[in-house]
Amino acid sequence: MLRPIPGTQEVSGREFMYIESKESETFHQLANSISAVCPSIAIPRSGGAIEEKVRVKVKNEISLLGISYKGDVQGWRERFVKFCEASGRKYAFIKQGRLSISDGSSFSIEELEICFEQ
Repeated sequence: MLRPIPGTQEVSGREFMYIESKESETFHQLANSISAVCPSIAIPRSGGAIEEKVRVKVKNEISLLGISYKGDVQGWRERFVKFCEASGRKYAFIKQGRLSISDGSSFSIEELEICFEQ
């Protein structure tokens, strides 16, 4: 059975995001980096964030780690976006079959290399 790519199917109350990271970087390391790089970013009021166990690679060798969050969706999105901006990382969302990256580039799902962890 093929697993859907996180973000291609809407899930009520949950948002999916992709954050640029080294292939060896774990979600736990990424979360620790947020606190270290941006200690003043507000902690969302509710919910939580998890790793989606998927990595997306685009043509220009950018590697993006899939995450999702629920609860205070706006608070979580803001936290991750501010971290990416402060640390010089790209971030992306999937909408209408395309991965739209914060640098303005956009790729169809078919152009991407999708790697799921087992």
